[in-house]
Amino acid sequence: HDKFSLAEWILCGLREGAPLPLLTDVYFNPFVTDALAQLTLTLVEAGASGTYHLGARDWCSKFAFGVLLAHHAGLDASRLQATSIEAAGFAAPRPKKTWLSVGKAAAMLGPLPSVEEGIVSFLAGLPAQEAVLEQRGRRARV
Repeated sequence: HDKFSLAEWILCGLREGAPLPLLTDVYFNPFVTDALAQLTLTLVEAGASGTYHLGARDWCSKFAFGVLLAHHAGLDASRLQATSIEAAGFAAPRPKKTWLSVGKAAAMLGPLPSVEEGIVSFLAGLPAQEAVLEQRGRRARV
């Protein structure tokens, strides 16, 4: 598939030197899919029932996420452009507070990873991801 995650889009843009507009007033608690899969399995194995929200234990703006990602990836964050949801000009209304309440999951699983811990984990997995893409004959995306 050719769809990028937000982290992949930011990394690619920074590596290419492209200006990247990121929202300063939209907040989320991003989560690494490997952690999501593992913790979902843990919940299933524990016999959990009901709704559990999984995400980072803290939250940040999309812009702050980009700055933190650039910092940990050793990339120059100066291409990140702070913008607001109003200035972005989306055709449909968008919420500003998109983080999930993870208290119920944390009560059962223990502390969930922070946004920063998730970024470090994501970056640690990139070499393996890029190697798999190369083996499949595809250009590495991130």
